[in-house]
Amino acid sequence: MGWVSLGTDDKTFRRRLDDLKPLVAERLPYFLKLKQNADARGTVRLQCPAAGPSPSVNCPRRERLRPTRPTASGPPQTVIKLADLRSRASHASARPTIQLPDREWTDPPGKEALPAVCGASAISVPADAAGDLKIAKFRQDSHYLSPVWDRIYKPIRSTTRGSTVVSRAPT
Repeated sequence: MGWVSLGTDDKTFRRRLDDLKPLVAERLPYFLKLKQNADARGTVRLQCPAAGPSPSVNCPRRERLRPTRPTASGPPQTVIKLADLRSRASHASARPTIQLPDREWTDPPGKEALPAVCGASAISVPADAAGDLKIAKFRQDSHYLSPVWDRIYKPIRSTTRGSTVVSRAPT
């Protein structure tokens, strides 16, 4: 019942993997980006997907909290070379935009009420869950149902299923 309240039901989880792959690919731009590899303690630095020199999403929160300075003088370039695929794909209008709740447009929350990554250039995520659990949840080295996740967990899942069947056999 808890899953139904989140907009998902049993049929969603029972779809074939081929049906889920396009949905998994749509999530990719929204993941936090690795800014710095793990240090000696295993802590990684992650940054907002709307930050950095090549953002993957547009975020009104980021634009409000950390406005960018113009890099060139004069009017902004408005010409997009439609024939050039790279130019078209790198334009801000080609990126997905984070949808904010309606109430946030009229009454924006303060920096302290938003996730830490919104107001900082990057956040540190510890290797263990003994750290701040609100931040530790962002650490996931292989995202669910991604190709990397599939290569890691598919052999483990098939081995587990095989051993489960054997252990249930009558003796």
